[in-house]
Parts: sequence; structure tokens; C-alpha cells
Amino acid sequence: MDRHNALLLVVFALGLGMASGCSQRQFAAGNQAMQDYDYEEAIKQYDRALRADTEMFEAHYNMGNALMRLQRYKQALTAYKNAQRLEPEDPEVEHNLKIARKKQQEDEDSGGGGGGGGGGG
Repeated sequence: MDRHNALLLVVFALGLGMASGCSQRQFAAGNQAMQDYDYEEAIKQYDRALRADTEMFEAHYNMGNALMRLQRYKQALTAYKNAQRLEPEDPEVEHNLKIARKKQQEDEDSGGGGGGGGGGG
């Protein structure tokens, strides 16, 4: 390996660490927003975490929880499905998926739209 390739490898590795650190900070900020009942902010932070790390199970799952709190059932379903893709055997994800499906169906049956846009993950 020449010096140029070695340098690129180090820069790439540092970039991965920065993305991971960024996603963890955003995830922690999302969790704090959830504790503060600021679900819109939580969604923003989880979305930022997922932009840095699309494979972050916890961010998808918590995004679904925040979306459920705002009655955005269709978006919550998407977030939970993303979480389930990463952790197919997680019983909490399956449980929340069932609830989100039921709530979305009830919302559609009553003529609602499942909440507004924003915060996809």
C-alpha cells in the first residue's frame, strides 16, 4: 500500500467515525426531545441521525414512536418497517407495527389522513 492509499484509508476511517459520532449525538438529542415531549424536534433529530447512519435501528424505531405520538400513522408504519428490516425478530417492533396499522386503518375509516407531512426516516 502506498502512502496515498494509506492516507485515503485513514481519512475514510475518520469519516466513518465522525458519521457515527454525529448520528449518536443526533440520536441522543432526539431522545432528549422525546423526554421533553417535543415530538417534532425528536423527529428532526432522528432524521438527522438517520442521514448520518441509515442502518441505525434505534433511530428508526424511536422515529416511529414519535410519529405515533403525533398521530402520523402512515409515516410511523414506514419507520417501524425500516426498523423491522434491520431487526426482523424484535417483538416490540412487531407489536408497534400492529398498533400503527390498526390506528391508520381506523383513521382512514373515519375519513382522516393520518397526520401531516414531515420527518420521514
